[in-house]
Amino acid sequence: MYGAVEGIEPVAMTDANGEFLLASEKPFVAMSVTVEAHGLAKRRSQRLESGRRRELRPLKGNAVTGRLVANGKLVSEATVGLLGVDRSMEDSIGNYVAVTDAQGRFRFPNLPTEADCNLYSPMCEGGVNGGVAPLRRFRTGSNGAASELGDLIIEPAFGVAGRVVLSDGNPWTRPCRRDLEERPWPEWANCFGTCCPAANNSAGQRPTLLITPMPSAPRPGW
Repeated sequence: MYGAVEGIEPVAMTDANGEFLLASEKPFVAMSVTVEAHGLAKRRSQRLESGRRRELRPLKGNAVTGRLVANGKLVSEATVGLLGVDRSMEDSIGNYVAVTDAQGRFRFPNLPTEADCNLYSPMCEGGVNGGVAPLRRFRTGSNGAASELGDLIIEPAFGVAGRVVLSDGNPWTRPCRRDLEERPWPEWANCFGTCCPAANNSAGQRPTLLITPMPSAPRPGW
């Protein structure tokens, strides 16, 4: 079973003996269970059959550390994200977030072991940090070990500005949301966004978002 299913308890807490019970109003063959506990790595167990008592053994996991650096300076109080390369519902390890300390260091204390991951800095902080760090792909280490990734380097990024126009060149004046398709540079120079809602006006003209790449603003004082 995947996703929210009517009639099944979505969450169970363990008791003093570490025991838990997930009940269902209707019979089922099996379900996937994710175990999350403080100081332990998240663990997903696939296809646990109904009616059988199972013992789940989460591990301490692998600790991953590093520094966030921009223009040769350490970046404090910034967000660093981590997500698994495998995004499938069955095998994804999920998303993780850490905040750098005063020395620009970040730490993910309990990650699943031997998992391929991507490390990144979020685009929403690109203006503050003077750019974003490209994806850094790595593989977590063994259980109980620590993995030092070194410096995650922030590089100059691009912002997007533009205007919404109709096919006759007149501006689109109704409120709308702009959705941009992710493409590698230099394709950005000629790409177009879409405008939602994508309703045409009374003359049958569909709005188009014209965009222009521009350098992101540097972090104040850098």
